Amino acid sequence: MPTYQIVAPKKGGARLSQQEFQQCIAALQNKNTLEKANGCTLLSYAWTANATTCYMIVDSKTHFGLSAFLSRILPSGVDLELQIIALVTMQEMQQAIYQTMAKK
Repeated sequence: MPTYQIVAPKKGGARLSQQEFQQCIAALQNKNTLEKANGCTLLSYAWTANATTCYMIVDSKTHFGLSAFLSRILPSGVDLELQIIALVTMQEMQQAIYQTMAKK
């Protein structure tokens, strides 16, 4: 399953307000339902110590599923700039090596 790193700084570099923080916590309470509905797995979720940037690692079966998952796991009331970076995990690299070796 493809893996993505999401870097989501708050626009303007501002800190999360208490209300925005509560919105993020509320969105996370639906994580399991959102994962099942969108074919995703949230592997990691963190904010910087100064609450300006969110970091996530997400496995997703499809780009559409990833987009739908992010649109719901990140509250619409928090103005974030999304950067989505495709990752190749060590497991994926290992599988590719084994497949290449099996063909020889």
